[in-house]
Amino acid sequence: MTMAALLAGYASTRHEVAPVNATVLLLLATVTYYGLILIAGRRWHLGQLADGSSAAASGLASVGRHTALWVVASVAAGVVLGCLGSIIRRGARLPASVAAGVALGLLAGQGLHDVLTFRAWGALDAFFLGRLIAAGMGVSLATVGVTLLFVRSRAARSWPVFVGTSLLISTAGVLLWSQIESIRQAL
Repeated sequence: MTMAALLAGYASTRHEVAPVNATVLLLLATVTYYGLILIAGRRWHLGQLADGSSAAASGLASVGRHTALWVVASVAAGVVLGCLGSIIRRGARLPASVAAGVALGLLAGQGLHDVLTFRAWGALDAFFLGRLIAAGMGVSLATVGVTLLFVRSRAARSWPVFVGTSLLISTAGVLLWSQIESIRQAL
């Protein structure tokens, strides 16, 4: 979804509306996802607590906490990715190159984090192999997608700035996803 937010910013007709478009897109996706969990999934309703009572209230509270976390993340990511998309499309040579590098680093960060923190190499079954492939595809799609946007932009390009920025921000993206994982596990 985050690539879609970058595209929403890139496709916006004016720089001022790019963050709004990207944020609305991410908020709609988040609310739809958690709404479907509440309405159709019912996984929050399953289980029993140690005392034998229903785990529905606890499960519902967990869904609420995760919804709140991802709504806040959607607003932050929407504003940032919308602005980056707009700058990639309309910015001058240096700002467009930096924005594309930042976007690539942020979008590839989750996949890189998943690969770098993977601990089940000895138990590489279909489930774990699927997770690794998904992480690799996330990095690959971010690289191809952002590079294509960068190439299509109107501005002249600085490839060294783009590559250097993407490598630097990829490191920051991995650290950011480490923090997000810590917060998710605490919820």
